[in-house]
Amino acid sequence: VLAGKLSRGNQQKLAIALAIMHNPKVLLLDEPLNYLDIPTQEKVISLLKGMDSTFLISTHIMSIALRLTDYVLVISKGSLVWQGSIQQLKAMGREDEPIESVVARLMTELK
Repeated sequence: VLAGKLSRGNQQKLAIALAIMHNPKVLLLDEPLNYLDIPTQEKVISLLKGMDSTFLISTHIMSIALRLTDYVLVISKGSLVWQGSIQQLKAMGREDEPIESVVARLMTELK
């Protein structure tokens, strides 16, 4: 089967497998969990967390960043609007506030 004939989810799994098979020191991931069902997302997160690699992740889903990274850059329209640790980002919100709300509020305040 040609890769282009696979479902989007299977194409994503193949792309991740190819990216990690040589245990790279740095791994660039663009929306790594797109098109994956929840159980597969959990497996991929577990696999990535077990690697001894540095990840550069582009995502609109902050819960992914929370689970896979220690440091966050918030970029809007090509400009860096905030940078800091996950802990600093969490501390900017209320205890029960979703991290996406913190980022949305941050971006609104910086306009």
